[in-house]
Amino acid sequence: MKEALNFDNTTLGEILEDKARKNGRRPLIYFKDEIASYEQTNERANRVANWFQSMGFRKGDKAIILLNNCLEWLYVWFGLAKIGVVAVPLNTQHKGSLLQYLINHSDAQLMVIGKNLVDRIKSIKDNLTTLTTSVVYPDNNGVSDLGLNTISFPELLKGSPTSPKSDVKYHDTLAILYTTDPTGPSQGVVSPHSQYIRCGQERAKLMRIKPNDVFASLSPLYHIIPLGDILMTSLLGDASIVIFDRFSARGFWQDVKRYNITLSGGFGVVMRLLYMQPPKDDDANNTLRHLIIPDAPESIREAFEERFNVAVTDAYGMTEVDPLTASTIEDRRPGSCGKAAEGLEVKIFDDNDNQLKPGEIGEIVCRPKKPYIMMKEYYKMPDKTLERWRNLWFHTDDYGHQDEDGYFYFVEGKSNAIKWRGENVSPFELEEIINSHPSVLESAAVGVPSELGGHDVKVIVQLKDGGTMTPEQLIEFCEQRMAFFMIPRYIEFVDRLPRSETGKPLKGDLKTITKKTWDRERARYKIKRS
Repeated sequence: MKEALNFDNTTLGEILEDKARKNGRRPLIYFKDEIASYEQTNERANRVANWFQSMGFRKGDKAIILLNNCLEWLYVWFGLAKIGVVAVPLNTQHKGSLLQYLINHSDAQLMVIGKNLVDRIKSIKDNLTTLTTSVVYPDNNGVSDLGLNTISFPELLKGSPTSPKSDVKYHDTLAILYTTDPTGPSQGVVSPHSQYIRCGQERAKLMRIKPNDVFASLSPLYHIIPLGDILMTSLLGDASIVIFDRFSARGFWQDVKRYNITLSGGFGVVMRLLYMQPPKDDDANNTLRHLIIPDAPESIREAFEERFNVAVTDAYGMTEVDPLTASTIEDRRPGSCGKAAEGLEVKIFDDNDNQLKPGEIGEIVCRPKKPYIMMKEYYKMPDKTLERWRNLWFHTDDYGHQDEDGYFYFVEGKSNAIKWRGENVSPFELEEIINSHPSVLESAAVGVPSELGGHDVKVIVQLKDGGTMTPEQLIEFCEQRMAFFMIPRYIEFVDRLPRSETGKPLKGDLKTITKKTWDRERARYKIKRS
């Protein structure tokens, strides 16, 4: 039997089958006190896949996954992949009109949802246009009035454990992951199987992964990093993955020891939070050898590596294409996010798509050397797809530069996107929600540099004539209608928003924190992460 399947003609389901035969009862996934072997993961995925088929779901149908991290999340992921039903993982913090938009826009007929999130569906059920069936985890006891065919998750595991019949191909769509657009509604990134497989293959080579490695994922599973960079890397490398319900800086090193974690990935805030913990005499006594951190803070990298006896490498990628650039432990430069990843051409262009010289700052662009190794399109957004692919290059909407030796350096986002601790916040969607308040005439959302890296959210609000509102009242309004990471830290009320000659708010003028700016943290207002 071949040690690895051919990248050009395999699917996620075929790889899982192959690895289950090879690795049997060796652990694939750790979650709290639970362990799922390669064999068990494949068998549970088969049951889920066969059950969905028995209910009439077919290749090309769409299925929402709205679950917090758990083993069952990944059984569903692999099960859908085996029969070609397109997975649509959604951020579990979304609620209200934005959640309604995402479900309807995806055309999903099926949803697998955690019981703790069911109330969010009840509040919007009358406005859902395509959804017909919901599967509730861990069970549907006490769940009613969804207006859907509601099924208890244990029913899925009654499906046949044998491999389902399927005609899924490597170029078929595996998933649609929604990403924020600062100027409009969220975009559904349509990704084929081979995009995720290429991601895992590339990362496995870069990280020199071995079968005894244990790769920790610190993010919710609805992101590209845990699904592509960590899960696929571990699967292809015959290694194991650890998933958590939430990252804890205080408990991280205990988890490293508990699971013998050797590899991990996160964002710059992870490094900062770990570094801020009180030093201990045994900080360097751990099994972790490699930490991959996109936007790694260079100011603490050397001290961090010495204190914790771990190598840190930077990288750059996005849901549409990942990795785009990457480093290895043996080949890295301070401040650089690495060289172009294998299979991609990466350039720096000016505003007219002319290539710039080394050291000149411009937009990072790329295009694949092989078919189907990055996104196909934005779902039902042909204009947006064409805009990003203009002149046959994919435009990342990020600024950077390249040195004479081919190393790339990320500078900043080209747009007004807000990045809160690894989560993208769309100013457009945030403003839409706040503007729906009956007292608000208009608002503008901006990112303010955070002491932990990335941004904190600031909202500037112009009230209607005669309208009154306190910052606390606006926060309460936001808590009921948006994910906790979208809720602004800073609020400032103004008589009039500053505007350009074309009438657009001058957001660059609004990022300063003044005496008039209300600070949620200074006011000790605690938001609920529900």
